[in-house]
Amino acid sequence: MIFQYQRAVGLACVAMFLFLVLSITILPLKTFDVLHFGSSSKNGQHAPTWNPTSNSSQSWTFQAPRDAKNYGLSPGQCDASFPALGHAIERSVAHRKEIGNIKPEDVNTGWRSDGIVHAMIYDNQLYIIEAKGCHRRDFRERSLAILQSIWRAVVSWPGPIPNIEFTFTIDDGAYEQGVSNENPPVTWSLTRKDEPLYDNLWLMADFGFYVWGATGDYNALRKAIKDDEIPFDKKDPRAVWRGGVLVEKEPQDLRKSLIDTAHDQKWADIDFFDWSQGKDGPSNWISIAQLCKYLFPVHTEGRTYSGRLKYILNCHSVSVVHKLQWEENFHHLLVAEGPQQNYIQVERDFSDLQQKIEHYLAHPDEARRIADNSVRVFRDRYLTPAAQACYWRKLFAAWRSVSFEPEFYMTVEEQERLELAKAGDDEEKKSQVAQKFEGKDRKARVPRGMPYEKYMLIESYEDSPW
Repeated sequence: MIFQYQRAVGLACVAMFLFLVLSITILPLKTFDVLHFGSSSKNGQHAPTWNPTSNSSQSWTFQAPRDAKNYGLSPGQCDASFPALGHAIERSVAHRKEIGNIKPEDVNTGWRSDGIVHAMIYDNQLYIIEAKGCHRRDFRERSLAILQSIWRAVVSWPGPIPNIEFTFTIDDGAYEQGVSNENPPVTWSLTRKDEPLYDNLWLMADFGFYVWGATGDYNALRKAIKDDEIPFDKKDPRAVWRGGVLVEKEPQDLRKSLIDTAHDQKWADIDFFDWSQGKDGPSNWISIAQLCKYLFPVHTEGRTYSGRLKYILNCHSVSVVHKLQWEENFHHLLVAEGPQQNYIQVERDFSDLQQKIEHYLAHPDEARRIADNSVRVFRDRYLTPAAQACYWRKLFAAWRSVSFEPEFYMTVEEQERLELAKAGDDEEKKSQVAQKFEGKDRKARVPRGMPYEKYMLIESYEDSPW
């Protein structure tokens, strides 16, 4: 009986095995959810490229509720979703094609004393070659936010990323420490003017698109704005602005003009921050989500640009912006008049501010059209996290098209020479460098950069070796 039972069990197992084999070999593949991957060769290696047939640019359309935080859109999807995204990048490429490609010596950091990072993307990995003067709290915060944005754009797309070497500056103005008018340095920058001096600045996405101390995480801020948004016709019908007093004369004069024009006016809630109650924060602080409860949030430039514009453009409100001198990577999308108008432009001295506010208060349909256009272009399209990831990858490809193939290795001798140069005239630091390299094979090769994951951990400590 026992033998017959064992034989029955064995036959059942064989039958189940044959069923599984037949299921796998006979059932059509479409029975299962299959991710389609192709491959492309890069430097003799094969990297996966995402090729989802159901998400081709021909049949796929961007939908903000679904796709706003999709960091891994394909190049075709990026182009279909954000056709005007690369305006600033295309201008920079055209300039390099006119004067010649970027060379290795163009990505040095010697022209700045601080606030500059030298990095490299190689085989889809981000490396930090040098982070110069990033000890300062705000500079460290900015540099890590930029690096994390770059890293997110790299790892979220499973296709190949070009090998590139570059620098980026995290100060408000890349050239504020002074540069030569004849041969200004090449770097990625937060902002620039539309003048020949700034032609070598490539606009990157602002650090605030990842995180900024004053406003927090960008995704969380967008959620807070959405959760707290009130109906358009219920908004406070005033112009609103808060800002700090600046040391620099020109931007301070600009802000003072705004205060002189609008302070204590019934159509405005505009003032400098009031710090008289102590150091816990200004007593008249207004958060970004609260600004969105007003009909007319006002934007002003700071030392150079100001990061506030992207935040108020996330409101379903009518943003008021004076004529700008400094531009960011999305400013070309601002439309000042016509059926596609998406903000109100005023003079730099705000002399026409009251007239503009009163006009749109008297014409609420026009104001709503501007607010609707703003949401359609900015909040639901070009200021989404997905758009910023697409912008970074477009920047990588464009930079490589007019740049050089970076070297991954350097010799120990070159490494020592670089560290001695950093030590300068400091005899103690020079002695430490000499001890570090004592007895090492000067011809041995070492990677030129530190992997970003390791760098990020080191930067989390106050005593950073960088």
